[in-house]
Amino acid sequence: MRMGKQDRWRAQHFRRLLRQLRSRILIRASVDNPFGNIVAREAGAEWCGGYLLATRRLSRKLAIRVPTGFKLRRFRKGDEKDMSRIHHAAFHFPNPPREYLKWATSPSCKTTLAVLHGEVVGFLTAEKRHYSSYGDFNIAVEPKFHGKGLGSALMERGLNDLIEMGCETAVADYWLQNAKV
Repeated sequence: MRMGKQDRWRAQHFRRLLRQLRSRILIRASVDNPFGNIVAREAGAEWCGGYLLATRRLSRKLAIRVPTGFKLRRFRKGDEKDMSRIHHAAFHFPNPPREYLKWATSPSCKTTLAVLHGEVVGFLTAEKRHYSSYGDFNIAVEPKFHGKGLGSALMERGLNDLIEMGCETAVADYWLQNAKV
């Protein structure tokens, strides 16, 4: 992303202001807000565009209730193609398989797939943020399987994964790119 002189000056000024504060600051903006991305980058923040929906303190593991007929399993090389297909079907926004391969094989991530009769129909990648004890996730389920409890089963497994990775808080946010227009 190219940055003009004025934008760079404003972002650097914002960084100086942040240094004066003694508390942690969370910067959020929509993913289609280029200036928000510039400010976050110049301020040295880890950046994830979207809207914050909720946070949840993680204390004890959850019982995982998998709907009848479905199975949960861990990521295997080649699953990234199914993950890309499912994300596009669920959110009408393409994410290339290479991005899913990168997330799923990262040491700070654990990826669970939902399978029905050998076909991948949903997934969740739980990720521990490297700068704190926060964790977040990327979840998608094929639309024809919505409302069957599959997303809940993936979420239960993902929250347990975050606990195992040492996360104390899970953050749920919403990418603007996932909105149906």
